[in-house]
Amino acid sequence: MAAIIRKCVLSTVLKHFNKGSAHLLKQGVQKARTQCFHSANGVRSIWQVNGLLTARAFAVPQTWSVCKLHTEVDRELTKFLDKEIELEEKSAQTKVGMPSIKDFDVTADGCDFTLKKKMGNEKISVMFNINGSADADQPVAGSQEGEDVHMVSKPPFRVEIDKGSGEILAFQCMFANTDEVEPETSGQPEDAIVDLFEIQDVTLHKGEWKESIYTMSSETMDGNLYDLLMDLLDERGINDEFINDLIEFSTAQEHDKYLEFLKNLNTFVKKD
Repeated sequence: MAAIIRKCVLSTVLKHFNKGSAHLLKQGVQKARTQCFHSANGVRSIWQVNGLLTARAFAVPQTWSVCKLHTEVDRELTKFLDKEIELEEKSAQTKVGMPSIKDFDVTADGCDFTLKKKMGNEKISVMFNINGSADADQPVAGSQEGEDVHMVSKPPFRVEIDKGSGEILAFQCMFANTDEVEPETSGQPEDAIVDLFEIQDVTLHKGEWKESIYTMSSETMDGNLYDLLMDLLDERGINDEFINDLIEFSTAQEHDKYLEFLKNLNTFVKKD
């Protein structure tokens, strides 16, 4: 890129300076250091030869644009990103602070989040990652076509219960698709309680979990055992109230990461 700039600068300078100045620039070009300074009136002072300023400010013609390797797609992408960032920032301004999750302390490492709390001698941890977790919220009954669609983050999550004995009871959970549950077709009574999340599998292990450790899938689990394990989680605060807090928190975090990515991408595309 530096070589392109030097070549472009030399060509332009030779057109705008007298013969003596051009000769001096040719002699010193091998040791020249090139710097471009932008100003509102389109004037740049650019050349230093052997540490001495040898060129005066000059008006920059339109041909300077060839020094920037921006394509038409770059410009269109930048235009789109500017507009998208503005819209997302307006959306963020309507929110009051970052949501919290009741009773849990939160730590973050990029898109990885860990929630922790203590209950007696037990340590309860919930881990999740927000990448790929956002999806369009289900439309509300009676809503008009074309109305704004809100993105909601519902990441799968892992719950670990540590009693301090070295063993960890771990649950892999996911959000339930409650829209697919129809009481009249599922065999459930119409007033049946529908959980907002479900257990995928459960395991008991010491130290780090490994593939060699037995994991019980909910698909082959006895129904009574499944209900009791759900009650076990409920007693430790992993319930519908927690799930609603988690959705709100995760959605806000995912939106912040999305907006941050748009800004970083826009900065990258605009670079020369």
